[in-house]
Amino acid sequence: MTINIHYVRRDMSIILSDRRFTYGLKGEGGYSDDNIKLVNLKSMGWATGEGLYNFVAPFNEKLSRASITHTDQVIDIFHNVMHQTLIEFPKYKERMLDSRVSFSLLGPNSEGTAPECKIVRLDKTLADEGRVGFLPTGSFHVIPPSDFTGDLLNLDVSKKNEGKKLGEEKLHEVVIYFLETFEEIARDSIKVSKECDIGIYKLLGNEIHKLKLSGNVYDLLNKLKEGSVEDYIEVIEKESIL
Repeated sequence: MTINIHYVRRDMSIILSDRRFTYGLKGEGGYSDDNIKLVNLKSMGWATGEGLYNFVAPFNEKLSRASITHTDQVIDIFHNVMHQTLIEFPKYKERMLDSRVSFSLLGPNSEGTAPECKIVRLDKTLADEGRVGFLPTGSFHVIPPSDFTGDLLNLDVSKKNEGKKLGEEKLHEVVIYFLETFEEIARDSIKVSKECDIGIYKLLGNEIHKLKLSGNVYDLLNKLKEGSVEDYIEVIEKESIL
């Protein structure tokens, strides 16, 4: 199982994923916590997924090696990997068909006058229709683990930050909100790890910056209480958009 958190606004998109893969339909194959589910896309931002390990892992691997210039290419990879997984693991069909992937990219705004950050979601239904879905600008979107029994609309972190608007916050505050949300949801779960990777795709002037922050959620929160996110973030790439 996994937990994924997404947030998108015009100047940045952020995707968080934990590191646990659970093997088997009911976890009978055990789990491992040394998996990097967050994929660095060569020509776009970041990607991750949730669902069947036997589908998500090879999909991520193929996606990371591809030079993606259009969402149609991601749909083709999705179809090809799902077809192969159905052949190799037919007993996992139901769980595989519920698997989903997401990825960040830079695209035109609704007026077509300027670029903005976007997050795309893709599942079998959308892929079969030959299209992808976009998270609305301003969306904070959480995929919790299956053993989460709380209310995503009534989290303690949401109450603590009531009145604040993520769209007006700087990167440091947004990352802390991500980590506190992840910690609260993962705190009592046996389905997810306490380690996570955060992929950030951020517009800064005439450049798009690809950034990454990784580690144990408690260690990261302690570090960010004392220092700035810029002290710990890894700059993966800077690219001109002119």
